[in-house]
Amino acid sequence: MTLKLITFDLDDTLWDNLVVIKEAVRQCYSWLLDNYPKLTDHYDLEGLDALKNRFREQYPEFRHQVSRARVIGMEIALEDAGYDREEVVAGAEAAFEIFSQWRRRIAYYPGVLETLEYLHEHYTLAALTNGNIEMANLQIERFFDFVLKAEEINSSKPDPLMYQLAMEQAGVTADEMLHIGDSPENDVLAAKQLGIRTVWFNPQDESWTHDISPDYMIKAIPELRNIVTSDGLS
Repeated sequence: MTLKLITFDLDDTLWDNLVVIKEAVRQCYSWLLDNYPKLTDHYDLEGLDALKNRFREQYPEFRHQVSRARVIGMEIALEDAGYDREEVVAGAEAAFEIFSQWRRRIAYYPGVLETLEYLHEHYTLAALTNGNIEMANLQIERFFDFVLKAEEINSSKPDPLMYQLAMEQAGVTADEMLHIGDSPENDVLAAKQLGIRTVWFNPQDESWTHDISPDYMIKAIPELRNIVTSDGLS
């Protein structure tokens, strides 16, 4: 079948997310500790960040709600430090806004913008992400026809729902779709189980260790152009 829809994972596929998150967390919690100094008697940066994960583990219904869990984690910390409810809510929301601002300060991998621009001229493009980045005003926003986020559908990859919704929204079947991502489990295996062709983004040239293999492997995003034009997908 003719390729019609190309979907992308975002974090660690189009940019190095570890660098982005580490700096966003540092800026967020540094602001919080500076503006709510009583916190320093209770938490350091690592302790504050750990609250989010402990909250998600304790309340599975928040497993897909990364942003909300981070805000609630900060609210818990502020309450532990003795701030009143009004201060707690205001502080957590303001700190999360700092986090969000730095979360959007992205250094794209080489060739990402040029490749997306080319693909957008020929295919429907969608982003499928478990992360919580806000796409508004990002350079890549104009290239994507739609975005599906785990927070909004309350389901994260490798659950098949995000892929199923993408096919439904684009009006395509599995054999008319190609998915690109860095995670063997969340991106490659999850999509392959639905009959979707996959591209494993593998910049470190790691070994594949699963029985089911991706259809393609690339070390740089610009290689996608050769795949769609040379392998009979277009």
